[in-house]
Amino acid sequence: MTEPYQTREDRIVAEFGDGYEVEAIAARYGLTVEQVFTLVAREVGPAGPAQPPPAYYQPPPPAYYQPPPPAYHQPPPPAYYAPPPYQMQGFVNPDAIVADYGDGHDVALIARRHGITVEQVYLVVQQSLSEDRG
Repeated sequence: MTEPYQTREDRIVAEFGDGYEVEAIAARYGLTVEQVFTLVAREVGPAGPAQPPPAYYQPPPPAYYQPPPPAYHQPPPPAYYAPPPYQMQGFVNPDAIVADYGDGHDVALIARRHGITVEQVYLVVQQSLSEDRG
């Protein structure tokens, strides 16, 4: 049976090509690291930066990327998006609003919960208090 690599140099080059560490190859064959590199360079050619074949690298065409026109500005995204409050169509429960206000809930939260503005919350509370006194 014959070996696939006929000479010692062929085996060294094959091991180098398979990715073995150069130090291990040098120790296995009784060479220095420099001698292994010299042998590989002599058998294969000098190791230089790998260049892709010309068919694989082609610069993009001149109009490959066009920046947006200078007048085009996208508006910045809002810092916080809150969905619109739930709108109760035509009915606001003043007793619930006054109860929430009396329990010390945040006025903005009360307004959002009932689908009215903060000013309207204060107006409902004032009307409710004036009706109780009158």
